[in-house]
Amino acid sequence: MQIPGYLENSDKLKAAGVDEVITYCVNDGAVMAAWAKDQKIDGSIVTFMGDPYSQVTKAMDLELTHAGPMSVGLKNRCKRSATYLEDGVVKAFRLSEKPDDPAGDDFPEDTCAPAMLGVVRGLKDEL
Repeated sequence: MQIPGYLENSDKLKAAGVDEVITYCVNDGAVMAAWAKDQKIDGSIVTFMGDPYSQVTKAMDLELTHAGPMSVGLKNRCKRSATYLEDGVVKAFRLSEKPDDPAGDDFPEDTCAPAMLGVVRGLKDEL
């Protein structure tokens, strides 16, 4: 699995004022470190973090509990989402969840880098 466009759009994100992109998953640190190495994020604005006990996932009410994914063994997963924060304050939140795609895997567009870049730029334009 690849991070949807965040490495490719790093320069545009930086130009829009984004300091860091944090990607987290319900996985342990070793899995996230291996994925980070595979994705070649070292030295980029992207940071990978693990949420092995789903603490962040549950606190954000993003636990994937839909019967479809659960029936095929996909337990302890997080819904695909993207959050934009400024100084620790949530300014925008996007969720890629549809009735026929509860995990957001088939239609992740709302949480991919181009969409979030548009959100960030739109917020900056409002100022």
